[in-house]
Amino acid sequence: MNNHYQIIDNWLKKEECEKIKKFMFSPNFPWYKREGVATETSNDGFSFVHLFYDQSKPNSDYINLIEPILKKLDFKAMVRVKANFYPPTPSIFEHGVHKDYEFEHKGFLFYLNSNDGFTRINNNKVESIENRACFFDPTVLHNSSTCTTPEGRLNININYF
Repeated sequence: MNNHYQIIDNWLKKEECEKIKKFMFSPNFPWYKREGVATETSNDGFSFVHLFYDQSKPNSDYINLIEPILKKLDFKAMVRVKANFYPPTPSIFEHGVHKDYEFEHKGFLFYLNSNDGFTRINNNKVESIENRACFFDPTVLHNSSTCTTPEGRLNININYF
C-alpha cells in the first residue's frame, strides 16, 4: 500500500454499483443527520449517515443491499459499516482530520458517485469516482470533504479485520 492506501477502479460490476447507488439515493433509504463529521463532538459541519453494522451486529434492515461489497472484501470480522452522504455546499469544505479507531485494523471506502469531493489520506487526495474502492489504513490521519456537485457525495466506509 503506497502512501497508506490502494485504489481499485470499477471494483463492482457496473449493475451492482448502480443498484446500490439508485436505492441509496431514493426517498426509500433512511438517512440520519449527524452533527460533527470527523467526530460527534467536532465542529466541522454535518452529514447524513446510515449505520449498517456496529458493535458486532447488524444495525440495519438494509445490510443485504451492500452484499456485493461485503462478498468481495476479504475480512475475518467487521467493526463498523456505515454509509455517508454529504449534501452539496457552495464551495468544498474539508472536515476535521481524524483516525477511525486507535487500534490496528483495516479500512475500506467505496465511492458510489462521481463528484468533486475527496478523501484526504496522509495529505494525499483520493478523488470521489463512482465504483472506486479505496483500501486504506484508518489509523493514519485522514478526512473527508463536501462537494459542490448537485447530487451530493455518497460513500460507504467499512472498518474490519
